[in-house]
Formats: sequence, structure tokens, C-alpha cells
Amino acid sequence: MNWDAISAIGEIIGAMAVLLTLIYLAVQVKQTRKLQQAEAVRVTRSERRDFFTALRDSPYIPDILEKLNNDEELSHSEKTRLTAHHAAYWGQIYSAWLQDKLELSGGYNTSMQANFRYAWSTPGAHEWMENFGKNLFSKEFIDDALKYAD
Repeated sequence: MNWDAISAIGEIIGAMAVLLTLIYLAVQVKQTRKLQQAEAVRVTRSERRDFFTALRDSPYIPDILEKLNNDEELSHSEKTRLTAHHAAYWGQIYSAWLQDKLELSGGYNTSMQANFRYAWSTPGAHEWMENFGKNLFSKEFIDDALKYAD
């Protein structure tokens, strides 16, 4: 066997090693993407569960929402709590929306339509969005949210 044949075999082996490395990296990237999606879904679910648990257990928010439904005046502290409530919920929705836009959720988030409709159904949501939300979130998010406003 001459040196040219040995060199050609070496190049073939080298090319195969590069190809196998690229295949391995592609598999690793795909697995990493799945792990990112699973983590994004887990975090969103956790945020959502924590929010609704806090809402359920809040000694303030249910009474505030009831007062609003009955057209009763809120105290300053109740208005502050309601503002924080909306900020927390709209922030959670924004997180889910952003994960969808970045395709991190893999389509496993609660539908954005359901999220937006629920958020808009909460008393004071329109006022909060007008006074605060439009300055906090991207225009694209606001436009998507407004599609489901009553």
C-alpha cells in the first residue's frame, strides 16, 4: 500500500468522524430543545398554579372583585392591591405569550385566547391595561390581547 492510499483512507475516516460528530450534535441540540420546552411548560404551569393559589387564598382580592362587581368604591389600599393583582396576572400571561412566540412551549401552554379572555373578564382589567399595561408590554402583545377584549 502506498502513501496516497493511506492518505485517502485517512481522509475518508476523518470525513466520517466529522459527519458522526455533526449527527451527534444535531441529536444533542434536539434533546436540549425538548428539555427547554419541558422546562418552559413547567415554569409556566408553576407560575399559573402559584397565581391562582394566591388568588384563592387571598384575604383581599375576592372581596375587592366583589366590590367592583357591585359598583362599590374601593379604598386606596384596595386599589393598590387590585393594581398589583393585575400586574401579576398580566405578567404571567406575558410570560406564557412570550414562550409561545419563542416556540419554547412546544404548543403546550394554555391557549392564549383562554388566557386573554379570562384576564379581560376580571374587573378593572381594561383600566389597568390602559393605565399601566400599555407602557409595560410590547405593542405586539397588547395587539394580541386586545383581540379578545370585550
